[in-house]
Amino acid sequence: MNIKERAASLKRDIPAVFLALKARETPLLTKILAFLTVAYALSPIDLIPDFVPVLGYLDDLIILPALVFGGKGGIAGCANVFPGTMVEIYEAYMAGDLERAMRVQDSIRPLRAVFQYGNPNTIIKIAAGLLGYPVGSCRKPFCQLSDQGMEALKKALELCKANGLR
Repeated sequence: MNIKERAASLKRDIPAVFLALKARETPLLTKILAFLTVAYALSPIDLIPDFVPVLGYLDDLIILPALVFGGKGGIAGCANVFPGTMVEIYEAYMAGDLERAMRVQDSIRPLRAVFQYGNPNTIIKIAAGLLGYPVGSCRKPFCQLSDQGMEALKKALELCKANGLR
């Protein structure tokens, strides 16, 4: 199916799915599946074979679940801060040690919790800088972190390093 055919198909099908989403008699599970269908239809996934980008707040959180459901890897912001830890998730999964993979996946939670203080990309870049990687600063408008966020980030990095994240 070429781009024009796909666009025509979407133009015809998306309104029907949207109506199903709004109807009161549509079961919740069906609504969830309809929403996911629309999200999938509007995403560029089919345009990039064997690669599914997940951007934003979830990318680091779903590395292990993506592997479990057949993913081949991921783009994780936390890998810029603790690359060894992110590799360890993959290696544990490939070795069949799901318990260890889950434990390692959970170990990045303190860093991820800092995302509430601002843009995740800014936080990751500042964290990498604090760990000695000369990455520079983010571009405006995502170039600042509040004092409270900076304090939380420093504490999270100390905790992560104390827990062996690398």
